[in-house]
Amino acid sequence: MVTHGYAEAVPAKELARVDGFVWYVPHHGVYHPKKPGKLRVVFDCSASYKRESLKSHLLQGSDLTNNGDMDKEVIEYRIAVHLFGATSSPSVAIFTLMKTAEDNELEFGSDAAKFVKNDFYVDVGLKSVPTAAEALQLINSSKAMCMKGGFKLHKFLSNSRDTGSHQSRRNGKKYQEFKSQQGLTAH
Repeated sequence: MVTHGYAEAVPAKELARVDGFVWYVPHHGVYHPKKPGKLRVVFDCSASYKRESLKSHLLQGSDLTNNGDMDKEVIEYRIAVHLFGATSSPSVAIFTLMKTAEDNELEFGSDAAKFVKNDFYVDVGLKSVPTAAEALQLINSSKAMCMKGGFKLHKFLSNSRDTGSHQSRRNGKKYQEFKSQQGLTAH
């Protein structure tokens, strides 16, 4: 988390605050069996203290401190990115997605930018295009654009067999998988 800029050490001069502007958000790690080596940190923004919680103040719209060595000095960290699971999370996600499209339109094209800006609801995009070639171009450019903003697009569905894809079943659902021009599979 620290090496990727998602959290940062709190400067020593800010540790001894007496103004009451400190809030510790309970969190825990979750591992996904299909993503070995990746830890997803889940924050409880609803946790309350004296009937107050971080979530109630937001508008809607492995061991990281000492690696298990109890003799090492504890380093306090603070989150440097948005906490998901908060009341404001959907609005922040949509804003960030739109800003990513706006910032990268020149590099990836207006079709990808329009798709990301106009055809998404939170994290689901829906678009119909006339040809399989246009669909694959839109997928590739949109995926690349979104990666610039830290978003990974996946789970593309199609009713066209001309996409060079194949169908598979996952959890009882039929998915259409696309082979991108780079030879990667997006699903």
